[in-house]
Amino acid sequence: MIKLKRIEFDVLKSLPTSRDFTDIVRSSGISPSSVRDILERIRRSFLIRGFFHLSGLGYQLYLVRKEFDPILHIRLVPFIIEKIPVLVSKSRSLTFYLVMGPPEGRDEVADILKVDPDTVTPVRRFVWRPDVARGLTLKDADLNLDIDYIRENFEKVVVPSFEPPIRQRPDHIDLWIIAELARNPFVKLSSIARSMGIKQQVASYHYLQHVRPFHIFNAVTPRFSSLNIPGVFLEISVKNGMADQLAWALTNHPYIREAFSASDGNVYALTYLQGRELWDLYKFLKESDSIEDLRLYGVLIDEIKEYTPPFGEAFREDPYNLRPMYEAVQVPSKASGWMLYEIT
Repeated sequence: MIKLKRIEFDVLKSLPTSRDFTDIVRSSGISPSSVRDILERIRRSFLIRGFFHLSGLGYQLYLVRKEFDPILHIRLVPFIIEKIPVLVSKSRSLTFYLVMGPPEGRDEVADILKVDPDTVTPVRRFVWRPDVARGLTLKDADLNLDIDYIRENFEKVVVPSFEPPIRQRPDHIDLWIIAELARNPFVKLSSIARSMGIKQQVASYHYLQHVRPFHIFNAVTPRFSSLNIPGVFLEISVKNGMADQLAWALTNHPYIREAFSASDGNVYALTYLQGRELWDLYKFLKESDSIEDLRLYGVLIDEIKEYTPPFGEAFREDPYNLRPMYEAVQVPSKASGWMLYEIT
């Protein structure tokens, strides 16, 4: 499992709300001289990236189920921000793609990826936040949280609002800044703006006025694959109106990588719980009156790939233009005018 020193645990909890090294020092109480070294140690076991309110920027997230495609798995494709390979059997694997697109883009996404529209599901995405996880402790140098806190959050705690405070159409500079912060939330934009042909003052204005209001927090996720921790992909059917509540409650635990609440009332969860904790989770899901059904889709042993939103000239006129996605999938030789980063 993941082993942390107390000082690393304190820094870990400060990361979601920190925007620079000064914030980390202020929140965790460590000395400024040790920030970089401690952060580097944390990065070896955790993926750190900026997490944005994409719905406030006019995007809808779609979870797309498709038979595993080895070429698509390694290809960079605009608007695919996550690839989740799921081992169903020895001879069969699926990939769940997390795609950001316009709210009316479900059929177009299905057409581009050549899947049935019924396999394209609008979702909300929930990830673990160490700064607000109720009951989180460091026990024997390992992250620890009793499953009862998941049960309590699901049954008794009011789920926070996920509606964006404002809505805004991003331009191509905003998309570049979002991509940089998604890849590294502590990057100095001033140091890379010039290399992108953007004046420092312009970058600063776009960040403060357009991007910062939608930078909700920094997500911190254990690198389960590199740590050789296996997981399972669950589909959970819940009673009407309870999907957001369950997805949010599940991601209170550090060993539940993320959860998606779907428009059809299902919750899809990526859990890496082991031993007694996994037993307790299944027991809770089995006994809860609000859980209608439970399905094990498959095993998570391969690396999950994450990517930033795309940016570039292809989106100067229309940030919701899916044409670059089509070209990257169907005619990659023509794909141009855009960039994105793999988050590593």
